[in-house]
Amino acid sequence: MQWMSYEGMTLISPSMPAPCTFRDESVRTWATIGVLGVLYILSFVDRFILALLVGPLQRDLHLTDVQLGLLFGTAFGVFYGLLGLPIARLADRVNRRRLIVVGVTLWSICTVLTGFANSFETIAFLRVGLAIGEAALAPAAYSMIADMFSADRRRLPTMLFTAASLTGPSITYIFGAMAIGFAERLMLEGALGNLREWQLVFFIVGMPGLLLAVIFALVAREPKRAIPPVPAHRENGDVAFLPYLRKNFWLYGGLFGAAGCASMIHSSVMAWSPTYLERSYGWSAQQSGQVFGLMLLVASVVGALTVPLLVPLFNGNRRQDGVVRVAIAMACGTLVFVVAATLMTSPIAYVLLIGGAVYCIAGNTTNILVALQTIAPPNMRATLVALNLACISVFGLGLGPPLAAFVSRLYSGAPGALAYSIGTLGVACSIAAVALLFRALGAYRAYVERMLREQPAPAPVT
Repeated sequence: MQWMSYEGMTLISPSMPAPCTFRDESVRTWATIGVLGVLYILSFVDRFILALLVGPLQRDLHLTDVQLGLLFGTAFGVFYGLLGLPIARLADRVNRRRLIVVGVTLWSICTVLTGFANSFETIAFLRVGLAIGEAALAPAAYSMIADMFSADRRRLPTMLFTAASLTGPSITYIFGAMAIGFAERLMLEGALGNLREWQLVFFIVGMPGLLLAVIFALVAREPKRAIPPVPAHRENGDVAFLPYLRKNFWLYGGLFGAAGCASMIHSSVMAWSPTYLERSYGWSAQQSGQVFGLMLLVASVVGALTVPLLVPLFNGNRRQDGVVRVAIAMACGTLVFVVAATLMTSPIAYVLLIGGAVYCIAGNTTNILVALQTIAPPNMRATLVALNLACISVFGLGLGPPLAAFVSRLYSGAPGALAYSIGTLGVACSIAAVALLFRALGAYRAYVERMLREQPAPAPVT
């Protein structure tokens, strides 16, 4: 095999064996991956727990659906996405281990303090703090993982970490349903005093983060950063981020824009499906949390672990564009499953078909993040991951839940108004995603062809 690098992307030519350069894959390394995965799951629990507390919050704080959509999505998603970029630039420069510890501590404190909130404005302020803390985790973690493993061995830890993140929503519903049941039992027994059950739930889900921050600080070590190649035309071995992004606008714009469209569907499903099951079919919060959470767990994990494996099957002859081809196939699959779910009159059929959409979305999210580990220049990897997450957060979380609540008003009076609004968003966002991905397909091919044409082959490795 012969390794060639161009603007951070590595291609393999079959003429020479790959150099055997491996980083230390010790027990501590894999323990770090494990703790990072648990932290990522916990971040989604703290992020999505609001979806199971719609009823109690509306009862005690008199919040509307639109206000809850803004709290669930906009107050978190916009700040998570926009502030994630400067925080990611820090991750490309400072100690990532310390950055993660500070972020986890901040978001856990904000989650606990939400249990003391008594107004929409207070919860919105704490959701912004939650967003700032969580924005530090993913870019720093992906950057650490890339530096802890050699290029030919980082696919597995990246897939595992991403799969762990995708189980977060499902764990939210399963663990959240258990926490709600526990809190309601204590309230019925009079053990909570003046404390409401939703307040105790925020305490329960917020406290573990403080403990895990300490564990991560003790287990993790800051890995040595990979040193990118220094071509002669690059001053000081660095590439200006904005010129690089402009040069490859449709490559990243197509992939990240499609990810944002998929996230709008995913966030709307996460925010309103449990409430839809409660309002339309009389399910309790515990029942919807358990059933919906189990579906999310299976669909997310299976999608994250299997969809990226399809890329070699979709690769064209020398084009190596399987990443984008798989993304197009998954966007089309999402469209089919969401429309079918909207038309169902059975709650179980709805849950199963939404599971198919979640499989496609989760697999595509992992597919794009794994691709970034290859195509992103080492000194920009955290920033590009953050830019991808910004699109997912600003367009997905920021717009999806409140827009779904607003669109549901157009179906006012219909028993399945929330499901119809999710379906409407699903159709519009899936079509937009496919259009963006077809634009990215040509840019991806051009990127690879430019690399093969301009990068001189290195001397044989003996």
